[in-house]
Amino acid sequence: MRDNGESYLKRHLLYIPVIAVILIAFNVFDISRYYQNIIIYVLLALSVIVDIIYEIKNKEVNL
Repeated sequence: MRDNGESYLKRHLLYIPVIAVILIAFNVFDISRYYQNIIIYVLLALSVIVDIIYEIKNKEVNL
């Protein structure tokens, strides 16, 4: 169980530099608030989908 928690944490710590780059890009390219919200919601949905796929693959391997 501890290994799963550590890998989960490591996987989500990788989001921090990605979020930083996205926020910098928003300021550099002067993207409007409307498109910023769309981009953020799409990325959140993708991260949830990736987590679900990862968990499904992990359970298949453990079985």
